[in-house]
Amino acid sequence: KVGLTFRYAPAVMYMFDLIREGFIGDPFVFNGYEQNSQWLNPDNPMDKRIHKVKPEGEAPWGVDLSREGIAVSSLEGYGAPTIDIGLECVGDDLKQVVGILSNMVPFRRRTNLDQGRERINIDDADMFMGETTRGTLFSMQSSYVTVGNYPGIEARIFGSKGAIKVRLVEEFGVIQTIHTATADAVEFVQREIPAKYFPPGFETTDPWSTAFYGNLVHNFCEEIVQGGPTNQGNFAQSARVQEIINAVTHSHRGFLRTAEPILMSEETTGAASSGATILIASYLEPEHVERISAVDPRVEVIYEPTLLRKPRYAADHNGVAVARSADDEARWRGLLARADILFDFDYTNDADLPELAPNVRWVQASSAGIGQFVARRRYHERMKGTIFTTASGVHAVPLAEFCALAMLGHSRGLFQMHELEVKSAVETAPWFRVASPAEAQALMAEVSRG
Repeated sequence: KVGLTFRYAPAVMYMFDLIREGFIGDPFVFNGYEQNSQWLNPDNPMDKRIHKVKPEGEAPWGVDLSREGIAVSSLEGYGAPTIDIGLECVGDDLKQVVGILSNMVPFRRRTNLDQGRERINIDDADMFMGETTRGTLFSMQSSYVTVGNYPGIEARIFGSKGAIKVRLVEEFGVIQTIHTATADAVEFVQREIPAKYFPPGFETTDPWSTAFYGNLVHNFCEEIVQGGPTNQGNFAQSARVQEIINAVTHSHRGFLRTAEPILMSEETTGAASSGATILIASYLEPEHVERISAVDPRVEVIYEPTLLRKPRYAADHNGVAVARSADDEARWRGLLARADILFDFDYTNDADLPELAPNVRWVQASSAGIGQFVARRRYHERMKGTIFTTASGVHAVPLAEFCALAMLGHSRGLFQMHELEVKSAVETAPWFRVASPAEAQALMAEVSRG
């Protein structure tokens, strides 16, 4: 599961089912809003972490005061879940977008340790509009400096037969509402959300977080227990949302992006119309290189494993350092100069990468958590217009298995058993019995409620 929390809200799940049943007919227009006033007060620090000492070794955020240099924030942190809801509603992908990122509250405290305010050029409000491959119109607005309560989401879908409006805002004890209208009865009427869309054990006095996060956990547990191919809120769904965020960002910075694959987008890659040149910069198994090459015949994939660090095990992208000869180093730098896209960073020349690879417009990292590395090398300043994407989510299955193992180990007393074994005092204990179906349901309800 990735951060697409609000697709699990009961009202949103109900909306999805109504759309699948044909309530709206053909989708015409989607409008999405995700906004509240979390950072409306400029004395609320931009950095949510509670620091005891000033953070060191981190590049300052939002210091480029140009229009093109605005740091992406609300669009990614607030917009992503509602973009995901919109894509599910229209049942299609976007083919083109245009948008604007804005900085409404320019001066604010950076951290909890700062007493004064400073200029921080950060996206705290944004809008974009787009069109899907089948012609449905799609608009989105996000902000965390607009008056309103949490979580602040509205999703509206209008079609040939009907329309649905969902609002996820906690106000006066109500955490969500859903209204519908039809072509024959155009006044919107509120619907009661059926009980089946709420997590086990939900109570009407619970806050929105219990209902929404509870459904996420419950859905996760159901998918594990039932097995099969069903897997919502997954990496692929997150990746398509990120592609739209990247496209809107480039639109703001002066490029008009379409939803063609990024590697085929001449505007963002700087590649010639004949295709893009991809350079594999860390060891990659040959079968994966072949998969990349098969994406499009116009793609040139360069893979020279003899010039890369030697792997110690499968999927080892760090490897053992190999000293290149002068000729090999010159050959490698020539390949960097040709590349439009890098698979992984070139850690052998990371200090000079922007100068050695001036044509690169996309770097696909082989790991998650690359933000600090990019900041330390100032790639966000030295490689403007370049997209950096992570491998976050590719290990979703083994991580999910590990989490399930930990949950089961805790619930079945595995850790207590190990402690007793270490003490040479293993004995039968009540936690070693098999739970009944009713007890398992109660345990799932307790987990979903936090």
